[in-house]
Amino acid sequence: MLKPTKLISFTKAKVYRKSHKSLGFDPRFYKSYYKDTDGFKSDYELLRHYVQHGKREGRSPSSEALIRRLESDYGALPNDFVPSQYRLLHGDLSGMQEPWAPAEHYLRFGRKEKREYRVDLSHLEEEFRDFIYSRAFSTTYGSKTNATLTFFKVLRSAGLTTPGWIAKFNLYEFTTLNENWLPHRPFSRMDGLYLFLTDGIERLAPVALGEAFEPTFYRQHVQDSAGLRTDADLYRDWLNRGIGVGIRGNEQTALRDVIGDGQFPACFDEHRYRKVIGKVSKQPAPGRYNALKHYVTIGFALYDVKILDGGTVSAFVERIAEYHLARANLDIALKAFDRALALNPGLSRLHHRRGDCLLAVGRGAQATESFLAACGLPGASLWSHIHAANGLAKDPARIEEAIARLLASAPTCHGSPAWRMTARSIIEQLFQCASETAFALHRKGDRAVADTLMEAALDRTGELIRACDPLPATLGRRATGHVVLVANRDLPQCDYYRVQQRAIQLIQGGWTVEVINQRDASSAHPAIDRASAVIFYRVAASPIILHAILYARALGVVTLYDIDDLIFDARFYPEPLTTYEGQVTEAEYLGLQFGVPLFRYAARACDIGLTSTAALAEHLGPLVRSGQCHILRNGLDTRNDRFLAYPRKPFSETIVTVFYGSATKAHSQDFSGLIAPALLQLFAQNGRVRLAVAGYVPLDRRFDPYRERIIRLGFNADVMSYWEVLSGADINIAVLSRNPATDAKSEIKWLEAAMFGIPSVVSPTATYRDALVDGEDAIFAETSEDWARALGRLASDAVLRDRIGAQARAKATRDYGLPAAAEVLKRIFPARDPSLPPRLAETANRTTASLPEPVKRCRERRGAPGAARKPRILVVNVYFPPHTIGGATRVVRDNIDYFIDHASDEFELVVLASDDRSEATYETRVDSYRGVPVFRIGSPAEANMDWRPFNDAMAPAIEVLMQQFDPDLVHFHCIQRLTGTAVDVAARLDIPYLVTCHDGWWISDFQFLYDEDGDLHAPSPDPLADRYSRSFPTILSIARRRRLARLLDGAERVLCVSDSFAEIYRVAGVRNVLAVPNGIPALGKTMDRTPNASGRVRLGHIGGRTSHKGATLIEIVLRRNAFHNLELTLVDHAWTEGHSDTELWGETPVTIVGFIAQDKITDVYAGLDVLLAPSIWPESFGLVTREALACGLWVVASDRGAIGSDVVEGVNGFVVDVSSADDLTRVLSKMNANAETYLAGPPVATNEMRTSADQCRDLIACYQGVLSSS
Repeated sequence: MLKPTKLISFTKAKVYRKSHKSLGFDPRFYKSYYKDTDGFKSDYELLRHYVQHGKREGRSPSSEALIRRLESDYGALPNDFVPSQYRLLHGDLSGMQEPWAPAEHYLRFGRKEKREYRVDLSHLEEEFRDFIYSRAFSTTYGSKTNATLTFFKVLRSAGLTTPGWIAKFNLYEFTTLNENWLPHRPFSRMDGLYLFLTDGIERLAPVALGEAFEPTFYRQHVQDSAGLRTDADLYRDWLNRGIGVGIRGNEQTALRDVIGDGQFPACFDEHRYRKVIGKVSKQPAPGRYNALKHYVTIGFALYDVKILDGGTVSAFVERIAEYHLARANLDIALKAFDRALALNPGLSRLHHRRGDCLLAVGRGAQATESFLAACGLPGASLWSHIHAANGLAKDPARIEEAIARLLASAPTCHGSPAWRMTARSIIEQLFQCASETAFALHRKGDRAVADTLMEAALDRTGELIRACDPLPATLGRRATGHVVLVANRDLPQCDYYRVQQRAIQLIQGGWTVEVINQRDASSAHPAIDRASAVIFYRVAASPIILHAILYARALGVVTLYDIDDLIFDARFYPEPLTTYEGQVTEAEYLGLQFGVPLFRYAARACDIGLTSTAALAEHLGPLVRSGQCHILRNGLDTRNDRFLAYPRKPFSETIVTVFYGSATKAHSQDFSGLIAPALLQLFAQNGRVRLAVAGYVPLDRRFDPYRERIIRLGFNADVMSYWEVLSGADINIAVLSRNPATDAKSEIKWLEAAMFGIPSVVSPTATYRDALVDGEDAIFAETSEDWARALGRLASDAVLRDRIGAQARAKATRDYGLPAAAEVLKRIFPARDPSLPPRLAETANRTTASLPEPVKRCRERRGAPGAARKPRILVVNVYFPPHTIGGATRVVRDNIDYFIDHASDEFELVVLASDDRSEATYETRVDSYRGVPVFRIGSPAEANMDWRPFNDAMAPAIEVLMQQFDPDLVHFHCIQRLTGTAVDVAARLDIPYLVTCHDGWWISDFQFLYDEDGDLHAPSPDPLADRYSRSFPTILSIARRRRLARLLDGAERVLCVSDSFAEIYRVAGVRNVLAVPNGIPALGKTMDRTPNASGRVRLGHIGGRTSHKGATLIEIVLRRNAFHNLELTLVDHAWTEGHSDTELWGETPVTIVGFIAQDKITDVYAGLDVLLAPSIWPESFGLVTREALACGLWVVASDRGAIGSDVVEGVNGFVVDVSSADDLTRVLSKMNANAETYLAGPPVATNEMRTSADQCRDLIACYQGVLSSS
């Protein structure tokens, strides 16, 4: 007899079994869909809820009932609706794991929103039609084409409904992983897909490396796998649904999501963790992965469970820290980093990432200490130095430590734009600290000490600029006639005459002009790159101004310092505070004093002086570097033309208007002491006189009786309005007390009045005495009595006013116009190429003349053997040190080194490269490599930037370089990012050029000649017959091929770096191909082998973790086999220098390290016994294999291309067939079985390998041949 409790349970179960079928009730759906039922523990309770409440409330008992109800409300689902495809098409639905959820969404919302519900398979259907109608299909499958067969039918017959998994399919990896069962090697991607769909799913065939399907793992992660009976059913579910909702198909890829590593950490004991955690928390889902994920996401943070043991604890805890830092769980991340550091305090990146974490929680000072600790350890990253320096600089007391950090990291970091920006900011901060100290000294009256301090600060600023932001090498002859004007534009009158007017004068004289506000001087370098000369107008020395001056001088650009006031001499400026009569505050006065040594320093840094007066030139000339100072007076320009055309029209025929204007507060005492008494006397004697004053003019109480005869106009910066008012005056006055500062001032006030034929009474300063004749074109007045007499005469004598005014106007138009200015400018500035048209287009702070159009030159102008100057060679490559990226860049650098050391008397060199990581797209900068100018252009970071064949936006900067440097020959290497536009510019300028082809960029969409599927495609002479990338419209790819071919046709020679690669280009239809093979460089130091601690044969692969370099093939072979006597070091260029990680591939320990600098490459070779280089593309040369042989390593090289040319089979290495994994497996098995042989190293080579010097001598001969024929 059943006990009551069991009887109740039995009765419930019986009722449930009987009722749920008749009601069509699905408890799993019901609980999942209706969230308020989450508390019910049994299926019976859910059924009872439905019967008692849900049915009455209109709830659906199952997903089928829900969809039927929605269809009755919203219309039927389309017959071809596929839930998995609908979910795949819309990213916002990717979280829908339930199979009914996409259908519900479509019925409720999708149809109304006009969402697509079927994946467009047209491209796959087109590819499939090509496949089944191909000759290879009939040859391989030996059957007639089924015209009714479609890709979708094949997909459905395989039990699949969505093609989302195809994005993971990699033909090369699929073929290599499954070669043991494939009936033949797939001849196309579609053939591979067809084989997978027809035979691979049942075999659980992986579609790519890392995508092996593990049924047991997947079953643990799907909510309802009961209907999925076989492993193949599970696989189909993953391909159809699991991928779309983010469920991983194997433990390895799932682990990567959580800990960034596909290897299960040996230090984690699942059983121990479950035993401990069961006491305080609900057990994780079954499986070791779920236990590990629980520990990473919950256990580590909440329960502080210390269950880790073994040598990998530090690395695992670091991964926990990274997991939480990425999700902004900062306290947990910090705890984990502290744990990891306690276990491994000597790892730089741990300190750095702890610093990142501390920064994120606002603990900046502690973060700085972490970054400093990172800097002091091997492998410190660029950003450790940046963050450390920035953190130190935030504390004024530690600014010197920040400077020390900059200087320590400069040799390795200065190539980074981010680091240079940090350095500039900190140098600016240091300068500001000195400025604050100097201001404090000024307030105490210690002006001389303050001035000395600022000069020392500027000296140091220059030293820091040279150390942290290396200056360019001299670029050579510059013939563009382009003038850059870096100007202080704060004072309207000064801006009008010395900036705007200077631009007009230069354009009138045939120059092009670019005006840059001093505030933007930090971005002036690209403009200076284009310049023949740079004028620095009225600028005070600061870090950005000094940098611009030093940059221009280093580049070989003439620098001029232009000034129109004696504000750079502390003996005369500023005048005593009392002379300002309250117009200037004490703080403003101290600011004037503070600026004097800064203006003086800027002037001393420039080559030539330029002033508005002879008196000022006497002061400026001795300061500038050359001792030369030119005088270019303020004058008239085209803006004055309409005013010169005005007829004389005074304000009144009966009242005489005396005009006084002052745009400065500096001459108040001059007015009140010299002219005020004269004006008062004039008012008293002549009732027909009135005074109009504009600007800063203090009128004291003495003028109160005459207030009705005084018109106060106020100050306005609009000079045109000022002139309009001035034109109605009868007499103009310009008063200055005599001293060296006023002697240096220009005659602007007289000139502006003279434009209208208005006579002026002026103080006889040195400038006025030099320019004017008393009584003819002006009247001089020195004392108050002189002023009273002069004003009285002019006020009472209209004829005298007309005569002096007319003579003044005649002088102004004769001596102060644009023709006179142009004559002066011709004596100052370098000659300009007359074919470059000037055009001035002004923006808010920048006035830019048009860039020159390309101009063809006669070949006779070029340098050639026997010419007056050395031939000029421009060498072009996408990268150049300090950005030593890729083998081609190493070759170019080695070439330049050889030319410097052995051919500097024969050629003049310049390098053109992209500016890696620069955010200033298309802007230029020039630096130096061993005295050779390196001209860099910021290239855009964009999709497909390494495929893009042309970029017209690159042309202006490249044109400027080629016109300035005027090369006799251009040698193009890899030009990605710079694009074929660089070659096009050389062709349009009629400059002969060579092209060295290091890869397949010129002749294929595929830089390394293998496509997206890993298939090799050697181009043919017929572009229409070749394969192109699926990423671009075919018409663009063919057009690219033909346009680039035209550039190759225009080359004097097309050079290839090996005989085998030259043949590839010849077969592709390229003419005039010449093989000039690379050679191995001197490795710099004798290599001492690193002792072998493990006793395993140390394999190495340093080409990067990419398929085309063979890394995928190596991984497949190692994972597939149990090699107990091998270990691998793999250099992954995607990681930064100093990165190191470990994995286990099969039985082979693998160490993955980040980027290796070239000067450390011998250290890598020293720690290896065998270099692996099984590239699947036909390497153009293979520098690493030859270096490895030279260092005494065994080499395993690909049978494709030139990479294995120096390998002697079985003697110093092996050449392997890379079309499958078999040959590499054979060789590694041999090494594993005979470890002693390969630990010892190969016999010493007797044959001499070709060196970089050999290649360079061949290049020089090639250069000479081209130059001679030009």
